[in-house]
Amino acid sequence: MEATRRVVLAAAIVESQVQDAARAAGTDKRGSGIVVRRADLGLTTLANVAPADRGPSPRQVAGHGELDARLERALFHKALAELRQRLELPRDDRVE
Repeated sequence: MEATRRVVLAAAIVESQVQDAARAAGTDKRGSGIVVRRADLGLTTLANVAPADRGPSPRQVAGHGELDARLERALFHKALAELRQRLELPRDDRVE
């Protein structure tokens, strides 16, 4: 009786492994099954892993917007000062 139970158990294990192998053979791995370790790339930091063609970050975009606004304001004040000088108007230091 004991030998029969062992044979049945072994058969169940083999059947399970065959089913697992068949299931795994029918699936696709991400990256087409090609796994490249970071150590093989010769990189020492994770920052070097990021793609180089990424666009600006939201913080950089906001910073550029703030810089544009400051430049526009400076050009406006410069043009205003030149206009006052040409029209010989008194200098007004108030922000308008």
